[in-house]
Amino acid sequence: MELNKAVTSITILFLFLFIETPSLQTDHKPKKKYRIVFYNAENYFDPLKDTAREYNEFVAEGVRHWTWNRYEEKRNKIYKVITAVGEGDPASIVAFAEIENRMVLEDLLEKTPLKSQNYQIIHFESKDIRGIDVGLIFLEDRFHPVYAASIPVLYARDADFRTRDILYVKGLLGPDSLHIFINHWPSRYGGLLETKDLRFAAAKTLKSVTDSICRVQPL
Repeated sequence: MELNKAVTSITILFLFLFIETPSLQTDHKPKKKYRIVFYNAENYFDPLKDTAREYNEFVAEGVRHWTWNRYEEKRNKIYKVITAVGEGDPASIVAFAEIENRMVLEDLLEKTPLKSQNYQIIHFESKDIRGIDVGLIFLEDRFHPVYAASIPVLYARDADFRTRDILYVKGLLGPDSLHIFINHWPSRYGGLLETKDLRFAAAKTLKSVTDSICRVQPL
């Protein structure tokens, strides 16, 4: 797989990862399988008013009429999807786009049957104007993170432009090192051509980081 082609492909718009394999397996033991999931939760907001932001559509008095009942219903549906995807074996890693904050992930793990699993959270608060973030949950007996960072997407033509950051997590999944980049690039809302430079800025940011990694650890 050519990395430079991969990072410019539409397939990495939301989740991009690659694995370093230190050695080839020479025995015939069955390899352990790990399920990694990407989930665009589509406005998984809590119904609390955020006084630090002008954007507050997802509150009871807002245009979305977002109540606690609606929030809890959405939370429970997300839990059911994650459980169904696991097919009886919990996903090792679940990456999320369109979550509001760490609290909504904590609720998902503490107030649904996912509580019986030992999921942990990696999340950083971004400066996105709507308060939308990306995040990740993982089973700590399968994935062992060694580094995590929030990578801001900068737009040269507008120093005040803010969008969700790219979440970068490196860790060990079984015997392999795994690099995960969780992306939620700027929307096409406002027009495809009018917003393409914003997505190009996100692509350049991602490519710069992945190229740096490959210079140190060639595939």
